[in-house]
Amino acid sequence: KLGQYTWRADWPADKGPALDSVLDFNLCFNAREWLRHPGAETGPPAALEKSMAARTGSGEDGRPFYNPNPGADGLNSRQKMVTFIENHDGLNRFRVAGVTAERNRLAQALLLTLPGIPCLYYGTEFDLQDAKDGIGGDTETGRMMFFRHQGGPTLGEVEKSDSFQEISELTALRAKLPELRTGRFMPLWVDSPGSDLDDGVFAFCRASDDGKSYVVVVANASEKPRFTTDGSHEIHLPSDLATAGMTLVPILTTGGGSLPDFPVPDAAAGLRLPAPPAGVTVYQARPRE
Repeated sequence: KLGQYTWRADWPADKGPALDSVLDFNLCFNAREWLRHPGAETGPPAALEKSMAARTGSGEDGRPFYNPNPGADGLNSRQKMVTFIENHDGLNRFRVAGVTAERNRLAQALLLTLPGIPCLYYGTEFDLQDAKDGIGGDTETGRMMFFRHQGGPTLGEVEKSDSFQEISELTALRAKLPELRTGRFMPLWVDSPGSDLDDGVFAFCRASDDGKSYVVVVANASEKPRFTTDGSHEIHLPSDLATAGMTLVPILTTGGGSLPDFPVPDAAAGLRLPAPPAGVTVYQARPRE
């Protein structure tokens, strides 16, 4: 349905774009289905993977869901989808009663590592909570500002918060690595229902068009350390990536946990990547020293 707005009404006579950017409600809904639960509870991340696959999918008539033809700026609708977890349009606020601050930060970390133009709703940089609403509701009570006379934080307190620091680190990394801004998306791992070793884990790759540079992002919604394995199967990177002589080096970890000591993995081998609890780890491909 979203993709229809990227095509003109006189298609196929004119295959140019109508709206060349749309809000990615699919990602929002599916990220909430996975992460917006009380305490340590999680939903399935598989729907989030499907919503990403839909970006390059096609309908029964063979027409791509989203118009791949570029707009006036040379970019197409797939490249310019606006990603969000919460917004003013009846979907504010992700963090309501029962949703932890850690879970909120994980959701925002996804925005900054998945494809699209990330839109962070105001207040999320301080884990602002809508205590008047609960899971299952989408009220307007989250449309609030920081007021000092109501006990709100100062700017200095906001900047020192865990949320602000994590978002700052991820934003800086996104600015540094073009793979995180414009790289291809390739899903790598979604937790398997038959094993509890990888519960809550979703992993994907962002890679340059030539496959020479790439990063692997591992998100763990569980409050326990996990790995990208169900005990038997492991991640294998796509064959069009340059993996020979390359390793995956962890360069950023969010959340309250830390990575265990483990050998730097060979990118060409089966990957059993650690995933600290309630956070995201970014691994960068680098030549083996």
